[in-house]
Amino acid sequence: GFSSKTKPLIHSYNLLIDCYARSRLRDKVERATGLLRKLEERGTRGVLTSNMSIKRGFERHTNESGIYEWLRPNSYTYNSVLNTIAKSGKRQAPELAEKILLEMDRKQKEGDPAIELTIRSINVCLNAWAQSGRESAPKRIKDWIDRMVSMAEKGNLGFAPNRVTFNTYLQAMAKTNDPDSCNKAEAVIEEMYKLHEKRYRDVEPDIITFTNILHCFSTSGSDGALEKSMALLDHLEELHAEGQGSMRPSRLTYNCAVNAAAKSKLKGKAKIAEKILRRMESVALKAGTVTYNSVLNACAFSLHPEDDREEVLQIASRMWEEVRQNNRPNYITYQTMLRVVSTQVKGDSEKWRLVSEIVDMCARDGQLTNQVMHGARMNVSPCDFQKLRDRVVDQRTGSYRQEFVANVQRMKAAPTGRFAYDYR
Repeated sequence: GFSSKTKPLIHSYNLLIDCYARSRLRDKVERATGLLRKLEERGTRGVLTSNMSIKRGFERHTNESGIYEWLRPNSYTYNSVLNTIAKSGKRQAPELAEKILLEMDRKQKEGDPAIELTIRSINVCLNAWAQSGRESAPKRIKDWIDRMVSMAEKGNLGFAPNRVTFNTYLQAMAKTNDPDSCNKAEAVIEEMYKLHEKRYRDVEPDIITFTNILHCFSTSGSDGALEKSMALLDHLEELHAEGQGSMRPSRLTYNCAVNAAAKSKLKGKAKIAEKILRRMESVALKAGTVTYNSVLNACAFSLHPEDDREEVLQIASRMWEEVRQNNRPNYITYQTMLRVVSTQVKGDSEKWRLVSEIVDMCARDGQLTNQVMHGARMNVSPCDFQKLRDRVVDQRTGSYRQEFVANVQRMKAAPTGRFAYDYR
């Protein structure tokens, strides 16, 4: 028979739930919560004894008729389930997460020594709101923060918000495209510094906080967003130059500034976006595909009456050559380049030449999508578009040939990872 030492402990189940959180399974929430319920059911059959060191994770269990006498979920188990819910991206995820949080609170009050509700658990729940993309998410997270500050001021410092709490709030805010998010983001920084002066722990803004602030600026669409973005980037570079190594702007920080330029309504924004990219390279940060895509996007939407079309096309041409030499273009690169052709290139013959070239390269690179073909359709006549379509479609199936879409499928299947917090 099998050795009793090979029987799974609660740690084994926690690792399995962590795997669900990192997976792309559509039913990962159901799997994680279902496993939690089974563990709760088994745990209630057991009896706690004084020699069980729960905090250190040593759980004693016996096997009678195949039933574990004691296998009780702990805080890590619940936090892992919360993390799985948050990462699912489901619209109902916040409510599910809050329900799990209330269960933890109830079990702790009932005296379960394996459960301890902490700020980490609350942050995971707030992350579920941030990842949901719901318009109400920022307000809901702010309500939680106000409640946590109130509890801390009454002496319960264990629930005081930290920088992860505020960074999660900023991430939720950036997804709303609220024109007032610039002012709200600046208010968050002020509140964090005030709490830091009151000696709240781990609440001082870090580079992730400032990058999130830049993200809020870039998605707000407000008139002063670019100016604020550039001022903040200047400030971060000055802090780093003065010796604050932790404040070094990352590639993501610069990408947010480039995106702010791309979404501004100012004249010459393509030139500004390229200057930010060069500024990024001057501090030994290599521009990535996302960076180039954002500069190309600035070129595509350089629609100010005083914009110089020739200059914009020259910038787009440089970005196009560099992204092909230094990085691998993705389907968004090709899609954005087709948008540049649509808004900046005049003359049907020149448009046809460029569109034909871009679609052929996109297909050879395995990055063909419906969005790319739609961009091609907007540039050429129906007759010419049909010629393009005939090149890339399998006549037997009526779908794009497999080799023309292979890499975009791999790209969409790969984890994206934005800010790496361990919420558990």
